Amino acid sequence: MAEGLALGPIHLYAEDLSCVIRSELSPHDVPKEIVRYKAAHDSVTEYYEVAVEEAQRELGEEEAAILRSHQMILEDPYFKEELPLLVQKRLLNAEWLVLEGVQRLADTLGKSPDPYLRERVADVQDIGKQLIHRLLDIDWEAQMPGREGVVIVARDLAPSDIVRLKSAKILALVTDQGTPTSHSAIMARLLGIPVVMGAGEVSKTALSGDMLFVDGNSGLIHLNPDPRAIRRYHRKMQAAESRRTKILLAAAEPAITTDGVRITMLANIVEAEEASAALKAGAEGVGLFRTEMSFLAQGRLLSEDEQYEIYRDAVEGMKGAPVVIRTLDLGGDKLIPFMDQPAEANPFLGWRSLRVSLHHSDVFKVQLRAIVRASLHGPVKIMFPMISTTDELKRAMAILDEVEEEFAHESHGHAGQMNRGIMIEVPSAAIIIDALLPLVDFISVGTNDLVQYTLAVDRNNPRVSSYYRPADPSVIRLIRRTARWARRLNKPVSVCGEVAGQPRFAPLLIGLGISQLSMTPSLIPEVKHVIHHSSHEQSVALARRALRCSEASEVEEMLHEHYRRIPPM
Repeated sequence: MAEGLALGPIHLYAEDLSCVIRSELSPHDVPKEIVRYKAAHDSVTEYYEVAVEEAQRELGEEEAAILRSHQMILEDPYFKEELPLLVQKRLLNAEWLVLEGVQRLADTLGKSPDPYLRERVADVQDIGKQLIHRLLDIDWEAQMPGREGVVIVARDLAPSDIVRLKSAKILALVTDQGTPTSHSAIMARLLGIPVVMGAGEVSKTALSGDMLFVDGNSGLIHLNPDPRAIRRYHRKMQAAESRRTKILLAAAEPAITTDGVRITMLANIVEAEEASAALKAGAEGVGLFRTEMSFLAQGRLLSEDEQYEIYRDAVEGMKGAPVVIRTLDLGGDKLIPFMDQPAEANPFLGWRSLRVSLHHSDVFKVQLRAIVRASLHGPVKIMFPMISTTDELKRAMAILDEVEEEFAHESHGHAGQMNRGIMIEVPSAAIIIDALLPLVDFISVGTNDLVQYTLAVDRNNPRVSSYYRPADPSVIRLIRRTARWARRLNKPVSVCGEVAGQPRFAPLLIGLGISQLSMTPSLIPEVKHVIHHSSHEQSVALARRALRCSEASEVEEMLHEHYRRIPPM
């Protein structure tokens, strides 16, 4: 889902490939057919080259990386080399062979036990659709809305569709299929409009021109509401717009509880250009710079100079506010070619994050050196992800010591030692926090992975999504243990996972002893609002009650009740 409300006429975005038929060729027709296919392949390749550049410029590194993954599918041997040979061998038309190949690959991915691979089915189908459109000369521009102010309804949307639709200034997106973790959903959220995916069969029951109300907050849609409902929805939309205006006005105010306790508000960013948005939203610094996204967008290793320029721009963009730069968190579902990663049965429990950096120490040193150079332009802190043992941390620290010493010698002592921190994402790290804290200057709790590893729930797997509950007492107790030791040793502690940006969680985290919250910039104002209307004393009492709970549902109900008492903005 993507938050927001919208009401408007439907524009059906159809993807009908039923016109693909099987045609046999004579040997005489083969050379012409191969030329026709290669021209289509070249056309799609050129389209993605332009689309990646546009996404990188207008949407960000993460979105460009999604389209680059499509480019890699296009470079698959089947599409690039085997298909022209099959035209010659089987004497069949190119679009039929494309459809066959897509269906075969989609079936294979769809049966994979890995949910990430299952979600790539849509990406493979998108490449097939692009090739078939070129081969059949289907004009997808004809499907674009002819006017502004429409709700796009489709069976499914591929990332390339999102890139096309972003210029149409549509009101909302609704699809029959899709999940919140799919590539299309990630890119759709960047449009800044209400999005509901997996809505059922609305594309089969709706007609272009029908009215549709979309609530991206709850996932509710209402087809052809009656006049009374339309008036009610208009009032809700006006109230939401008024609330949004007040949220923006509150962005500049510091986050101080009613009894005078100040909470530091930080931003999570994936590219340097987000620094200005973070400041406008009221961030007091960057609590998490996800550096791997730049690598994923390029699909390759970045040089020291390339990385230095990215980190320098982020530091300068924050205008003196501190920037926490996290070292590469690759692996799992974030892969680039240099890793030469073998297939793993459990990639999220395998070769990922700091383990990759320690193995590729040459790559690690290049990144550390770029970060050290960037630290000359403003306050920079460095953070190591997915620490699970003290040995890992000591090895990473030793490499950073070496890099800093080398740079200080080359720059005649101009580089000072940066503050060093770690992410608490693995239960083992929370358990041995007393041993880890003396080695670092600060810590940050990454709740996304901490919940996943504590509860043994793959957060990308929709079949077990109901088990992924950040309010589970086990998670709360690990956060409390971490915060208590941090306070005992006088070390700053933040939360940079998704729960930091959920307003109803803010009082609980503060009550557990968290003094800094880091989140997507757009979420900062509303979390500040909750803090402004909560007392530290109340938050501590709330945390004590939560720590006595035995079930996530109990904690969730408490948070809901507390949040209901916060006045609306």
